[in-house]
Amino acid sequence: MGNDIKIFKEVKQITLNVLIAVTVFYVLDIFFKLSRWGYYYISEHSLVFSILISSVVFTFFWALTKKTSKATQASYILIFVLGFINYFKMKFTDEPLYFSDINFLSNIGDISGLAFGNLSVVLILKIIGVFLIFASVLYLIYRLIKKNDYELKSKKIRIAIVVIDIIILLVLFIPSATTKNLFLKVFFNISSYQDFGSYTTNRSYYNRHGFINGMYGVYLNNIFTEPEGYDDTLLTKEVENAKVDVKKFGKPNVITLFSESMWDITLIDEAKLNVDPLSEFKNLKKVGKPISIITPSYGGMSENVAFEYLTGANLNYFSIGYIPVVSLYKRAGSENAPSIVKGFMDAGYTSEVIFAKDYYDSEKAYKKIGFEKFTELCKDDDEPYVSDDYSVNQIIDRLENKGDKPLFCMLSTIEAHMPFTDDRYEKYDVNIESTELSDAENVVIKTYSQCMYNTDKAIKKLYDYIQTFDEPTILIVMSDHLPFLFTDDSNNIVDFARYFSTDDELVNCYRLYNTEGIVLANYDISEMEVPAYLGTDQILTTVANQLDIKLDSYYSWLYTKKDVISGTNRFISFDKEGKVYETQSLESKQKEWFKQRDLMQYKYFINTDK
Repeated sequence: MGNDIKIFKEVKQITLNVLIAVTVFYVLDIFFKLSRWGYYYISEHSLVFSILISSVVFTFFWALTKKTSKATQASYILIFVLGFINYFKMKFTDEPLYFSDINFLSNIGDISGLAFGNLSVVLILKIIGVFLIFASVLYLIYRLIKKNDYELKSKKIRIAIVVIDIIILLVLFIPSATTKNLFLKVFFNISSYQDFGSYTTNRSYYNRHGFINGMYGVYLNNIFTEPEGYDDTLLTKEVENAKVDVKKFGKPNVITLFSESMWDITLIDEAKLNVDPLSEFKNLKKVGKPISIITPSYGGMSENVAFEYLTGANLNYFSIGYIPVVSLYKRAGSENAPSIVKGFMDAGYTSEVIFAKDYYDSEKAYKKIGFEKFTELCKDDDEPYVSDDYSVNQIIDRLENKGDKPLFCMLSTIEAHMPFTDDRYEKYDVNIESTELSDAENVVIKTYSQCMYNTDKAIKKLYDYIQTFDEPTILIVMSDHLPFLFTDDSNNIVDFARYFSTDDELVNCYRLYNTEGIVLANYDISEMEVPAYLGTDQILTTVANQLDIKLDSYYSWLYTKKDVISGTNRFISFDKEGKVYETQSLESKQKEWFKQRDLMQYKYFINTDK
């Protein structure tokens, strides 16, 4: 009986020590969040990893030092150092700490000199205050453990713990595509990932998942393993042999109107409108070259669509939830990745990307993509919806003041961004004449329809201006993704609307990712080849290959392959005739193409530091 009581007390003591030590890692998370952005919840999937990694670190130190108090001290030193470095990094770079930051240790003297050289007295006092609070919390937890100190005397058990911890760490950090996808599902619930709930910066990613888990998530998403069958020499030879023999259409100005959430709302026939909000756009389809598009996103993640459009890369070959402008362009050598923008620049163009609102902190990434100028029209979060009319005026201004060089410019609008609340506009030109929807759903439909009405007028305004412009100019109008039609009571109209609820699931899926575009011009491009069905990665590729500019040979290869699969995302694909397939059930020739693109994407967008 006495032995049982002793064993019970020991188990209780060990459990208490481990639980208290593990909570220390949450102190680091809370410190991280409160120091800059406020506290957000951490999902249960993220808690799994945090508990696992904190337990591994604590038990590892415990096995080495024998006593739980000493293991706690070692854990504190590690946590305090991580918190301290992260605090300074966020202060001076606006980015959280990554595992890859160990690469900068050799330059720590220069970095610390730059940081401390910019410290003010007020900032120094704030830093001291923050870290005194941090240290005080850690000290109180340490005192609690010290009172219940437990010594692990068995050498065999200590060795076993060290071995098990090392094995767990090796499994977690082995750069394997299989383990990567498994861990993303287990620790990040990535299987239920939704575009409209995307993380637009690594900071918000850390906020959601926690500091340690955020570091690990970024690490996982930056693991890229060489695909089976990869041969750089053979791929280079194949690309060099790809020849594009088409009529050329000069060196016009090329303008892209990258329209936020533009979509034909009249397809939801549960609500009848008094006007067609996209009537001008539909008329322009008759005079231009219309495109039915497969986009990689539904409801959000515009930057992934823009990435495909500007680079010819495809999101199929990245992890679910990966945002290249957030992660890819932080990789070593990423500036060497090709882009169509660089082709325009090499041909003597000036280039600018204009964001009505940049949610992705993407200026550095777009500079690496090749733009010489980056402009954000509205940085005020209280007034996020810059009108499309105002945005289009910026393009007109750029054309009127462009100088002698041709201009390549992309405008990303924001007026039609969610949420669609009834206080968005004081005056409505669009009204609902009859409806089968609830009042809350009608508000969303009406507000979004007014957004489209305004977008439609802005498109026509820009087109009409270009028709009066005395230089050859091509205008590409395209939608990034469908709108996220969510009501205040968390009801998504798309979930039940008849248009998305047919008996054919393939059709339903296709409709979620199908947007529209047009290629227009103020000179004769009637013989330009613009297929009626294209993915976002093929639109600019197709147009640019028919201009008098020299592109990277990768784009010649990509252009010659568009007839096999002309558009694809991870769910659905279509061919040049518009026949839709499940991406996981492609035909033999299409599967070969799909695999070949995987190899090419690794060569041109991942293996860039070689």
